[in-house]
Amino acid sequence: MAFRDQMKKFIGRFVRVNTVDGTLFGRMIDVKSTTIILRIDDRRIVIRNSKIVAVTEHEGRDHDRDCDKDRDRDRDCDII
Repeated sequence: MAFRDQMKKFIGRFVRVNTVDGTLFGRMIDVKSTTIILRIDDRRIVIRNSKIVAVTEHEGRDHDRDCDKDRDRDRDCDII
């Protein structure tokens, strides 16, 4: 299966990306043929697939803050 096809399921979700240089946490906003684009705070980070070791979905601080269903029932947690 191609890189893009595997990563498309994570678009709009908070993910943990393990790279050869370290670990990043952020919302995946786009996938190209050889790169992924993450949003971390107000920055966009572009990561080449040759640097990626693993990508997993992660419920982090953004998910906990933005998706409190008791207070914010109408808020969409997949959009920053």
